[in-house]
Amino acid sequence: MLRNQKGNRALISSIILQAVTDALSDVKDREHYNAMQFLKYDNELFIYYCTLLKINPDYAAEKIQNALKKDKLGLSKNLKR
Repeated sequence: MLRNQKGNRALISSIILQAVTDALSDVKDREHYNAMQFLKYDNELFIYYCTLLKINPDYAAEKIQNALKKDKLGLSKNLKR
């Protein structure tokens, strides 16, 4: 990673968290669509960011996709207060 590793990790983590937040949004707008595409298993940028964070991209994508599926079923509505 670059010089400021802690700052870079925080920024990349924030990007991924924002994508998850946008993907969970009830509003199906451009941000929602872009987030869903970013969080796919085969997205090169997602894979790169996970690698920089020393997270297995397949594991992270699987966990995120499972959370998104649960949300579609309405199982995580209580978490969004």
